[in-house]
Amino acid sequence: ENENTNKQENDEDEDTKTLNQLLFQMNDIKSQLGRSILREVKTIIRILEGKSPSTDNNNNISNEDCLESEAIQLTNMLPSGKPRKDMEKRLRAIRKQKKAAQ
Repeated sequence: ENENTNKQENDEDEDTKTLNQLLFQMNDIKSQLGRSILREVKTIIRILEGKSPSTDNNNNISNEDCLESEAIQLTNMLPSGKPRKDMEKRLRAIRKQKKAAQ
């Protein structure tokens, strides 16, 4: 009986260790993904703000609209917090400038 209890506790300890490792890996991947998305959004925003040249030579309006909607979608994937708020603010500023220019 005592051996069974010990074995069961060992199994549970192993399961807990495995779960903790998986959780740690998941959080690591999530944070890497967040950083990648943020980098991508920043690049798109710089292009839309005209601070960074677009890799596309024919810089037409529809391309800008596509970039803007992609930036919005990516921003929505970011966890809530300061970086996301900053990106949303910059995107709003871009939209205001576009409306003013029309």
